[in-house]
Amino acid sequence: PPPPPPDDGGGPPPPPPRIEEDAATGERTLVIGSSRVGPLVAPTRPELVPSEFIFHDSAAHTACLERMLRDWACGHHMLLLGNQGVGKNKVTDRLLELLSYEREYMQLHRDTTVAALTQTPALTDGKLVWQDSPLVRAITHGRALVLDEADKASLEVVCVLRSLLEEGRMLLADGRRVAPVGSPPRPGVLPISPGFRALVLANRPGFPFLGNDFFRECGDVLSCHVVEAPSRSSELALLAAYGPDVPPPLLQKVADLFAELRSLADAGSLGYPYSTREAVALVKHIQAFPHDGVLGAAANIFAFDAHQPALAAQLASVLRRHGIPAGLGSGAQFAVRLPEGKPLPPAGPRG
Repeated sequence: PPPPPPDDGGGPPPPPPRIEEDAATGERTLVIGSSRVGPLVAPTRPELVPSEFIFHDSAAHTACLERMLRDWACGHHMLLLGNQGVGKNKVTDRLLELLSYEREYMQLHRDTTVAALTQTPALTDGKLVWQDSPLVRAITHGRALVLDEADKASLEVVCVLRSLLEEGRMLLADGRRVAPVGSPPRPGVLPISPGFRALVLANRPGFPFLGNDFFRECGDVLSCHVVEAPSRSSELALLAAYGPDVPPPLLQKVADLFAELRSLADAGSLGYPYSTREAVALVKHIQAFPHDGVLGAAANIFAFDAHQPALAAQLASVLRRHGIPAGLGSGAQFAVRLPEGKPLPPAGPRG
């Protein structure tokens, strides 16, 4: 039998984040657990504050937000490490939304160069012009910079980022130089605005994400937070929020299924660590299309792996252990094999 999924220990969930307003002064303070930050300042560009995204509070995410808020109050740049789909972007956007803080977003990849880190091409009035990148705009206006997929960046890009985050110095492609906070402004020098913060998101190194070890290169200049898969009770609360009409026993089955899949990935039996993102996608499918059943929803998640016979057979055995009669591989897809139907004899008394 699969090992039992981790739990929180049965204690009451922590209170969700809240905004406290002083009746006398009107100042607003963000409170998450024992951490407090205030007064909150109204943003100059409210359209840059993350909003209109779905976020359901859970014990695991609230605890992560509390730790992040503590580092935010200390003025630290942060690094969030974790597998894909555990909620790194969600908790980052949620923190900035609660703080009413303007965000600049930049996603790195293997082809990102040092020049692309500081300038972005744009088409204006039929002409190609070069504009400041989100990184430079965040430095200039004192905004939060969210650097996503940082583990995909090349080593030279990582070295430039380390110089910026550790020493506050960087050479831009147009010849300007970034200087530390408090440097006197002068031609060709761009002092870092005091409100500039960097929130760097990265996957763990190695297979299957095949990224670089960003923590090894820059972990000592950032405040690091490991975002792990939520505990069973936190994941159940999250799934129930996304699927309010899904029966609780089915939600428990989904939580147990993905807990076993993650334990197999940790043990090296599976290459991909199926995360909360896939569990939420399965529940959202059942919520939106209940007539598809759990088989149809599961096919939407695992059909990509049906083309690998060994992996498909392993996944099918795990799914069947949790009451999902799936057949993967050899063209079986997700299906229930029923015997041929036969009509019943006419009803009548039996002697």
